[in-house]
Amino acid sequence: MGNTILFCLMAEQAMSQEETCDLLHAAPFQNIIPRPHIKEGERQEVKQKKLEAKYAALQIVPNIEKLGSSEQSFIAKEGDLLTRERLCCGLSIFDMILTRIRGFLDDPIWKGPAPQNGVMHVDECLEFHRLWSALQFVYCIPVGQNEFTVEQMFGEGLHWAGCTMIVLLDQTRKFEALDYCYHILRVQKVDNKDGVHKGIVSRLFFWHLMTSI
Repeated sequence: MGNTILFCLMAEQAMSQEETCDLLHAAPFQNIIPRPHIKEGERQEVKQKKLEAKYAALQIVPNIEKLGSSEQSFIAKEGDLLTRERLCCGLSIFDMILTRIRGFLDDPIWKGPAPQNGVMHVDECLEFHRLWSALQFVYCIPVGQNEFTVEQMFGEGLHWAGCTMIVLLDQTRKFEALDYCYHILRVQKVDNKDGVHKGIVSRLFFWHLMTSI
C-alpha cells in the first residue's frame, strides 16, 4: 500500500511538471507574453503592445478564426481553453486516490467504539494509531548481526502506509500525544541516556523524521 501511494504521488508530481512545461511552450501561441524589462523613460504599455504585435502571427485562435472553418475555430477555442484552465481546476489524481482509500477505512475496527469519557481512548488500545505506535517501537529496536532493518527489506513503503492511514483516519493529534516513541525521545532529550537497547534512540529519531506527519 505504501509503495503504491508513493508511486501515485510521484506520478502526480511528474504530470504536474509536464503540464507546466506544456503551458510554457504554449504561451507564445496564446498571447501570453511576460512583462518586458523597461529602461528609464520607457512606458510599459507601449513596449507590451509592440511585443503583442510582433508575435500576433503566432496566435492560433485568431488566425484560425480568420482562415479556417467554423469547426476548426471551435476546436481551436476548446483546445485553448483546456490549455489555459487545466491547472486552475484543482484536479488531482492523488487526492482522488486518497479519497478512495479513505472509503475503505470506514470499518469501526480502525477507530473502535466511542470513548467512555467522551473525548478519547487513553488506556484502551482500540484505534489504529495505538497499533502503529507498537509496530513503530518494534521496528526501532536495533537489529543484530546479519539481520536487516525494515527499511532495507521494504523501503519507505511501510512509513507511507502507516502515516497515510493515521491522517485519513483523523488520528494525527492522538498519535502525536500518545505515541511511545515520541515519549521516549522527549525523555531522552532530558536525561541523554541510551542504555537498555544501545542505539534505539538513534533509530527512534530516524523514524521520527521519517514519519513526521
